[in-house]
Amino acid sequence: MSRFFGGDFSSSDSESDVSEDEKLIDQQQQPRRAVTGAKPQNKFQQLFSDDEEEEKRIVKSAKDKRYEELQSIIKTMKSYKKNNDYTKILDRFEDLARIYEKSRALLTKDTDSVPPFYIKCIAELEDYINSSWEDKGGRSKLSKTNAKSLSALRQKLRKYNKDFETEIKEFRENPWESGEEVEEEPESQSDGDDDFGSKPSQPAAQPESDSDSEGWSSSDDEEDDDLPDMPDIKQEGDKMVFKNIAQFFLKKESTHDDKKAKPVLTEKEKEEKRLRRKREKEERKQLELEKAQREQEKVGLFPKDAEITLDLVIKKFGEVIANRGKKGTDKFEQISLLKELKAAAVDNDLGAGIITKICLSLVAAGFDLNINIFDSMKLEHWRQVLGYLDELLDLLIANMDTVSVGVDVAEDQECLKEPPFLVAGAPLTLCDRVATEFTKILQDADCHSTEYVEKLRNEPLLYNLILKCQRYLEESGATPDLLCKCYLSRIELLYYKFDKTSTAAFLESDEGKQFLANTHREPTSSELMDKLCKYIYTNDKKNWIRTRAVLCQIFNLALHDKWYQARDLMLMSHLQESIQFADVETQLLYNRTLVQLGLCAFRHGNIRAAHDALLDIQSSGRKKEQELLAQGLVTRQQEKTPEQEKIEKRRQQAFHTHINLDLLECTYLVSAMLLEIPYMASHEADTKRRMISKSFHNQLKQSERQPLPGPPENMHEHVIAASKAMRMGDWQACYNFIVNKKMNARVWSLFPNPEKVKQILKRKIQEESLRAYLFTFSSKFSTISLDNLAKQFELEKQTVHSIVSKLIITEELAASWDEPSNCIVTHPSDPSSVQKLCNHLSEKLNHLVENNERLLEAMGNKNLQFMFQSGRDQRGNQGDRKQNNRLRNQNLN
Repeated sequence: MSRFFGGDFSSSDSESDVSEDEKLIDQQQQPRRAVTGAKPQNKFQQLFSDDEEEEKRIVKSAKDKRYEELQSIIKTMKSYKKNNDYTKILDRFEDLARIYEKSRALLTKDTDSVPPFYIKCIAELEDYINSSWEDKGGRSKLSKTNAKSLSALRQKLRKYNKDFETEIKEFRENPWESGEEVEEEPESQSDGDDDFGSKPSQPAAQPESDSDSEGWSSSDDEEDDDLPDMPDIKQEGDKMVFKNIAQFFLKKESTHDDKKAKPVLTEKEKEEKRLRRKREKEERKQLELEKAQREQEKVGLFPKDAEITLDLVIKKFGEVIANRGKKGTDKFEQISLLKELKAAAVDNDLGAGIITKICLSLVAAGFDLNINIFDSMKLEHWRQVLGYLDELLDLLIANMDTVSVGVDVAEDQECLKEPPFLVAGAPLTLCDRVATEFTKILQDADCHSTEYVEKLRNEPLLYNLILKCQRYLEESGATPDLLCKCYLSRIELLYYKFDKTSTAAFLESDEGKQFLANTHREPTSSELMDKLCKYIYTNDKKNWIRTRAVLCQIFNLALHDKWYQARDLMLMSHLQESIQFADVETQLLYNRTLVQLGLCAFRHGNIRAAHDALLDIQSSGRKKEQELLAQGLVTRQQEKTPEQEKIEKRRQQAFHTHINLDLLECTYLVSAMLLEIPYMASHEADTKRRMISKSFHNQLKQSERQPLPGPPENMHEHVIAASKAMRMGDWQACYNFIVNKKMNARVWSLFPNPEKVKQILKRKIQEESLRAYLFTFSSKFSTISLDNLAKQFELEKQTVHSIVSKLIITEELAASWDEPSNCIVTHPSDPSSVQKLCNHLSEKLNHLVENNERLLEAMGNKNLQFMFQSGRDQRGNQGDRKQNNRLRNQNLN
């Protein structure tokens, strides 16, 4: 009988029966188990292969499955964080949010709260994304796809975390306690120091002893846990006694209770972890306190009870400035030392000269905080520099008689000890630098977030600083060149802002007249612009300042509906002839001004002028249009260096100064429709008619190629549908396509006075629809009643009579007036079908001849010409010989 199915036997008895081969096999399996990290198997698992064993079926609840799914995604996101793969992180975050929303009710069923490991995940992800976003150097090295994914992930995560603000705040205040709650969840057991979602690590495999007796007699807890539930096994000392061993090999039904429970930390272990984390937290606080104490005890520039004199301050100031720009210099410490020097100079009343010199160095040190000139400063650093410069200007205004600051003052000519003080510096240049840095800050901000609005609120501080600089320059008797530069800086902060009191409609109203009659009122933006620009026109000696001032004033006049003044100023300046020689920034300003002038012409009903002003910008396409207006970068085929990309990025306009591109495009298309449709109707038989708007023609042809056109959805389709209705003379349908709720919300509501624009547009549509109707259907009628036309197009009789008379005079309409009957008598002059075919044939032949002549000119082959010439000469010689023969025959006869 086999020993495995006997009644009783002990482990000691079985040891003697094990063969040497089995021992050898056992020894060979030991290192394999140690390498794989598996737990030591019991004796029966060693003797029988794994094929004879069947793994137990594990039954998991729906909640367990959701937890494991979320934890696996979190673990994957951690690996992607190491590689900075923002595209994959974005995909995993979307999966995580989708799965959580799908199983929210299941996960919060018992606790009515968000799982702590989920809060930790999204909080840490937000910190990671924010740190990556602030790293501008690393961001610039990312690929376009990765950078786009980072921006999208930042926006989505910020929006998503608004629903968990309270939980994230609690986690940030006490992260360790928030993290420990996960350990109490049986479904998501993990070690507190590891990531939430990672499974508890398996204990390392312990190598078995070479002795068989030690291997059989070992009964540690891990091996006992691996044994199945066998109530008939007893252990007597070093011996294991088995009864009814066959029960070990019988198949049993697996239940949920058979699932191996994960190890749970005891209360004592949890308490130890809490104490350890609390101790670490106290240690960190102690380190921070020690650091702050060291900073307070730091030795200052001047020893205690030392007499502070002007010479000592100048010496210390020279030592501090000498370290500027050196490697390893702490810039923040340098600013603090300069502040200490300034305070010492003020407390000891050492004179305005040295204080002015220290203030200038403080501003320069503040700019040094920005390492890369192409990157923007942090907003708090910019505000500090703004404060330093504001204090400097206050000091200069208060000591204007004793302190003189100028660029022409050399360092060896400076006088800091006795008044009048001479200091080398340029306050206006520093103000321009502050304005440039503020523009960079706005360019790098997310224009669709509240962050941009918060940063934009600092613009009045910048404007007041320039006002203060202007006051200092005016009272100190600065040169006209400096004043012109200062005035231009102020103009560039004003020209794009809409002021209701400067509009023509307001000034013509009763309220506007009362406003103008008030002598104590503040000047409007247009009056202020006019005053500043006139000074520049008179005193400027540099052409670029005058050019930018003219463009800014034209922009401001067009913005406030002063069409005739803006048009006349543009024509008198002759900028369209010399703008190609200006710098890139001035050319971009010229494009913006021209576009604003076109919008102003459209608001006044000057359709032809509006179309001509917008034609060059709109005909280049949307992407090129963004580049021409400095409202977006265009990716080109040729590669650019990083420096070129950064320079182009810094040329972009801040978002609050942008011109709406949809408004421009709609204005251009409507203007093209009002000009092109009547022209097409009047030259329908002319195959050589010129196109007024090529882009409008292309869109019209594309719509005609559609086999099944549907109702208009976007702006382009609305304009095309209106064009087709105008071509048939249906002005009401045309107007309804152009002016409706969708178009009002997207386009027409962007105008300052939309109702007035709609009335002008309605009138233009009625008149141009009348012209298109007469051109299209005049050949179908012998007479047309004036009363019917006025009723059909809802126009006055005088207006209809004027339009028809003009068409007859210019010979565009073959008709005449019958005054007694008040009718239009048409004179059909359309060519017949044969005449049309002849015209087409003659046009094609002319086209063929022109192509041949153009081909000959392009080839430029003299041999070809000689061939034709020699052929003619040969034919001429043959004709001469024939004529001579005839004469000879006549003489003989």
